[in-house]
Amino acid sequence: MNTGRIYFPNDKNQIIELKKESNIADEILGVPNNNYSNEMYCVPKLGFKDFFEKIETFFKKKKIKIYLNSNITILGNGKIRLFNKSDELKYDHIVWCANPVLLLKKTKIGNLDNPVLVCTTVFLDIEIEESIVENKYIQIFSKKFNLFRIFIYELNKKAKLSLEIFQDKKIDMKAEIEFAIKILHKMGFSIKKYIYINKRKEFRHMLFTLNDLNKIKNFENKQSEFQITPGGWLEIGRENKVNYIIKNINKYINRNETN
Repeated sequence: MNTGRIYFPNDKNQIIELKKESNIADEILGVPNNNYSNEMYCVPKLGFKDFFEKIETFFKKKKIKIYLNSNITILGNGKIRLFNKSDELKYDHIVWCANPVLLLKKTKIGNLDNPVLVCTTVFLDIEIEESIVENKYIQIFSKKFNLFRIFIYELNKKAKLSLEIFQDKKIDMKAEIEFAIKILHKMGFSIKKYIYINKRKEFRHMLFTLNDLNKIKNFENKQSEFQITPGGWLEIGRENKVNYIIKNINKYINRNETN
């Protein structure tokens, strides 16, 4: 969920005291921090499809090869060998931004205990009475529904809705959508109509145990040996992940220049 801490608005003073008394409470509970109130976050104005098409064009101009919709096979025997179908991919160094499960297994770090969550993201066009002033993410916790995140936003001056839902064989997708609309109504969004656009199935991996944590740290410590920079798996937030990757790539470059 990328949720660092939980805040209960009606118990602010009690939370402040608990955070002073307990390190565990300090890690779990939070209060608003005015230092972050002016932070800005960017969403591509014309959508991610247009954004990634521009990146693809830029890469091709730089003669950077792109493999889309590829099944990558890993053979671990000393140095990791990567195959796209039957073609071996030659490399000097790898930045691995995919999930670490198979990679850690093939590098003999070990199997992770992490559960695999199967989720479905549903995309909707919506008609709304008021204009959306700002994009909003809403985290949902429900015992009755599988919906766990709502993203309401504007794209090309049209209101959009993305719903992230835990996959279940008996799931009632219409009921999940209506539940999301009820939540949005309570938050001041009056949705008059929605049109189903598409859905996408996703597999998500979660760091689950201290054993997993130690194995990932072990891999990070050996990344120069494997010639693979991990994608900041332990970092939260895009900027932290990007900075982690850049820092470790620079370490790799500097090490090679001095050898």
